[in-house]
Amino acid sequence: MSRAINGMYEERKWVLRIFYCGLSCTISAVGSLAWAKLREYVSVYCVAVLFCFCVGTVLYVRFSVREHFKFPAENSRRPNEFLVGDYNPEFSRVASGAAVKGGSSGDVQLKVLK
Repeated sequence: MSRAINGMYEERKWVLRIFYCGLSCTISAVGSLAWAKLREYVSVYCVAVLFCFCVGTVLYVRFSVREHFKFPAENSRRPNEFLVGDYNPEFSRVASGAAVKGGSSGDVQLKVLK
């Protein structure tokens, strides 16, 4: 499970980068078209408005939206809710190599199912 989640984090990183690249190319195309098709003073105004809108959107996402969705400093990004004490059910063994304190393997499996 953790291997799949690590792969999803890596994929998410590249998907977002490609999305942002495509978005910036689209905005550049809109600015170029406005510059080429409109009169000079209108095209300057349109490109300036487009630039200000893009800067405002980036600043809003950076300082407002990301603050709501960032991980707390005391938590890690790696999931560890699958651990039951020292037991990691993903690998079906005790993480430290010792037996689980106070129970048998059946008890541990029962705790995992709850």
